[in-house]
Amino acid sequence: MAKYLFVVPPFYGHINPTLGIGSELLNRGHEVAWVGLIEIDHEFIPAGGKFIVPQELKDHKQEIEEILGIQDEGTKIRGLEILRFTMERTYIPFCNFMVKGLLRVIDEFQPNVIIHDENMFAGAICATLKNIPYVTSIAIPPGIFQPSGKFSEFEKWQTQQILNLQEKHGVSKNNKIVYSELLNLVYTSREFADNGGSFPNHYKFVGPIIKGRKKVGKFDFEKLKKSKRPRIYISLGTVLNEIRNEFFTKIIEPFANEPLTVIVATNPDIFDTWPDNFIVQTFVPQSELLLHIDAIVYHGGFNTVNEALFHGIPMLIIPMAYDQFHIASLVVNSGSGLSLKYKRLRTEGLRKSLWEILQDPKYKHAALKIGETLQKAGGTKKAADLLENMSQVKIIKNLDVINL
Repeated sequence: MAKYLFVVPPFYGHINPTLGIGSELLNRGHEVAWVGLIEIDHEFIPAGGKFIVPQELKDHKQEIEEILGIQDEGTKIRGLEILRFTMERTYIPFCNFMVKGLLRVIDEFQPNVIIHDENMFAGAICATLKNIPYVTSIAIPPGIFQPSGKFSEFEKWQTQQILNLQEKHGVSKNNKIVYSELLNLVYTSREFADNGGSFPNHYKFVGPIIKGRKKVGKFDFEKLKKSKRPRIYISLGTVLNEIRNEFFTKIIEPFANEPLTVIVATNPDIFDTWPDNFIVQTFVPQSELLLHIDAIVYHGGFNTVNEALFHGIPMLIIPMAYDQFHIASLVVNSGSGLSLKYKRLRTEGLRKSLWEILQDPKYKHAALKIGETLQKAGGTKKAADLLENMSQVKIIKNLDVINL
């Protein structure tokens, strides 16, 4: 049996796919651990796994909290500046905080394979320093920063930042090591990622990771099943918090008292009252809930978009920050939904767009078509199979490998 170590950021959208894969590996008899910057709720961790926050991070606790507190600033920045913001003020600091403690954890846990989130550069750096094969977990649209893409200027700047970061931590190379050259796990289908765009063979498109994740949150499904009205799911994810009240204020008016059943994932206490046709909970068992949903209104996080399309659910995307604008374009280009600009939201436009998605079958048809490609990708089992194969890889020198 092998040992697998996941290195994850403090964002559930990036952690969630690894939890399903880790659960499958545990069921196959392997040892699995996660390393992160802050503690996460224990109920999310698969039975038999462990989540480690290195003790060395205590010295950076306040800095980490400050970084998490500024994530809403992404809604105020556009273009290349938002990309520089995420690098300079989030992911490069995360790497600098993590390296020392992660090296110690690796020495103690002795993993056969390290799986790092693409933005947790410390995972790739430490794996290289320790000559351990590593895999990159990609929870955003792949290829968005390729040199030939629309962010080519940023890609050049990013490359230099990462080369400087690598050298700072003892990896002197002329190429970025933060993406594995052995295996990249991508949680979508090649067809949806970029209309069949060109990616190297070590990019493995496994689709959304649904099986294996713990169900968190209770829900009255019997009550939902009795509803004869279209069922709408609205979520803002877990990162954007300061904008939450403003967002749901804009959402309530167009859908209140409409012949809809609206399920909202947010803290109900942000408002004193909600419309009678709204069901509001802090946590919902999303994977199970999506089996009963007719359309989604969402800010555009990549995991939920793919999970919704897996079930053939059309959506109305309202992007606000980061990669959400690109994800919205993928949804629109696939024909499986519409996108509206957040700063130009109007009650009638929201209502009209949602009913168009619900009543015009072309959106449902397109979502089902993409869903077929996601279902064929293999999901949790495929990802675990690929990682088991990786446990047979041995590093001779950095990035020189042999297959046993």
